[in-house]
Amino acid sequence: MRAFRPVVSFFVATLLVPALAGAQEGESSSESEAPMPPPPPPPETPGAVVDVEAVLRGEGRGMTADDAARLAVDTSPNVDRAEAARRQASAGALRAMFAFIPQLSLSLRYTRLSQVTNGSLTTGPTIDPATIPAIVAGVDDPDARFLWQESLTAQAALANYTFPVILDQFAFNASLSYPLSAAFLQVLPTYESARSQEEAARLQISVQQREVALSGREAFYQYARARGALAVARSSLTQAESRHGQVRAFVQAGTAAPVDELRIRAQVAAARVAVVRAEAGVRVAGTALGTLLHLEPGTELAVGEDLLGSLTPIEGTVDQLVSRALTQRDDIRAIRRIIEAAGHAVDAAEGSRYPSLVVQGNV
Repeated sequence: MRAFRPVVSFFVATLLVPALAGAQEGESSSESEAPMPPPPPPPETPGAVVDVEAVLRGEGRGMTADDAARLAVDTSPNVDRAEAARRQASAGALRAMFAFIPQLSLSLRYTRLSQVTNGSLTTGPTIDPATIPAIVAGVDDPDARFLWQESLTAQAALANYTFPVILDQFAFNASLSYPLSAAFLQVLPTYESARSQEEAARLQISVQQREVALSGREAFYQYARARGALAVARSSLTQAESRHGQVRAFVQAGTAAPVDELRIRAQVAAARVAVVRAEAGVRVAGTALGTLLHLEPGTELAVGEDLLGSLTPIEGTVDQLVSRALTQRDDIRAIRRIIEAAGHAVDAAEGSRYPSLVVQGNV
């Protein structure tokens, strides 16, 4: 029995190996004869391709950042307000300068009196000078007649005498005074303070112009950036739609799973949302730019500046730039003038504590 088992195993193996080989050949021949799947159709042609670089290069017309800055300065009410403050400070300096001029006071008074009835200087009866010769004619002595005639004449003169009454009275007074001590202790520091305030107000005009110009440039570049973002969003949407067409063709051909198409479809929807948001951003940025530049509603905005151009290099180290800013920036210079004005105002207040010497003349 032990000798018979190896013989049986040998015969079984001899029969099974050819059968297995035939089965493998049959499977390979059936696989070679199966039809191949058709090639996937070509992807859909995408829509108009957005040239992002062309958008950033500008349209060759419209405004630039410098144009926006200049228009913002020309139409800004903040600059007008700074100019009004400068005129007010200039008027204050002129008013302070007037304190150096001696004070001249003139007064003229007029009085009108009522009519006054004068009384007589004598208590006796009133004598008519025409009747005096007849009265003294009865006196025989010439000397006595002469004395009596003179006495009667004097009495008549005194009885008829009246004092002159001036009904119109005029009074004129002139006074010239100069604050000698206050001119150096109060007037001069006050004038210097007013001059420093005027200089600070003048520098504030330049500061306001630069700030408005910077705001105009920022609004312009915000609008240009919004347009660039819209171009990028549209380009992304075009690419997403093209990719969706390819994946859909692969799914129809059976070489891709339907879940891949759903994922790409979600990306297309997200790209469309991004385009809508970018369009809203362009409208918001355009409205902000038009409001800052005081443009009429509906004015067409076009970017005429190459945003991809090279920038002017900044020369100098950080310390050099900081030092230059501290010495040349108008806002810092204005602050220094304001500090000087406050110091002069303190000097004027301290000068008021000393005794005052005034030179005055009256007429």
